[in-house]
Order: sequence, then C-alpha cells, then structure tokens
Amino acid sequence: MLRIFVILSLLLTGVAGCATSYSKDQAENEEGANHFTSPPQLTLIVDGDSYAVAQGGYSWSYENTDGTTVNVAADSMSPSEMVNGRNSIEVDEDTEITLQFEMDPADYKVKIWDKDNTVKAVYDKIDLSEYRGNVIYEVYANWEQGSSSYAFLLYIR
Repeated sequence: MLRIFVILSLLLTGVAGCATSYSKDQAENEEGANHFTSPPQLTLIVDGDSYAVAQGGYSWSYENTDGTTVNVAADSMSPSEMVNGRNSIEVDEDTEITLQFEMDPADYKVKIWDKDNTVKAVYDKIDLSEYRGNVIYEVYANWEQGSSSYAFLLYIR
C-alpha cells in the first residue's frame, strides 16, 4: 500500500511540474509583442474623456504557441464611410487630444479626409488648427507585426 502511495505521489508531482512548465512558457509568450492576434485597439482621449474609434483595414501576423505564423489581412471602407453615421466629438483648437494605443506603435501618421474620400493632408500628430466643422481623421499605425487604420470624426469649433 505504501508503495502505491509513493508511486502515485511521484506521478502527481511530475504532472504538476509539467503543467507549471507549460504555463510559464505560455506566460512568457503572452508577455511578448506577438501575443496580439489582431492589431491593438486605439482609444482617443479628449480632455480626459475616452472615446472608441473605428478600426479600419489591417495587415497583421503573429506566432502561435506551436511556432507557426498566422498572417491576417482585412480590408475596410474608406475612413469617410467608416465614420458615416457616427457622432462627432466636439473639440476646440486648443483641446488636448491623446492617442492611446493598447500597444505603442513603431510609428503612425494622421491623415485628414474629406467626405469625397480624398486625403487633404498628412501629419505626424493631430492638428486642430487648420480646419473647422466636421473633420474626418485617419490614424495609420505600424508595428513590427503589421499595420492598421483607425478613423474618427471631430467637430472643431
């Protein structure tokens, strides 16, 4: 009887050790940048208030736990169509706006679109000084894993 108890104890210890090892490997993988299976979300912070933005097309790749790589590409409407029917966020020229990414991109550009699907300007940051009324913004961000487009509508007083 003691012999069976010792054997069962050893088996259970071995199984627990394997489970701990797997969990540790999984956690290490999740801490890396490749744990995102789609582009990070973007939140617009306007004078301390948070706003969700529309995510557009993207190209993204990530590594599975078994070492295989998954590549995903998604198309979308133009930014002017993405914000159609959405409420604009009212701002002034001096309003503080922050782009809060779920994971910081390597770089990004901010584009201004008109309602006819034409890019009017490209900036390195959000510029509120040149436009009035409803203004369509697209943020195009790049990461090591890929890129994504985001759109939102501001009403600049």
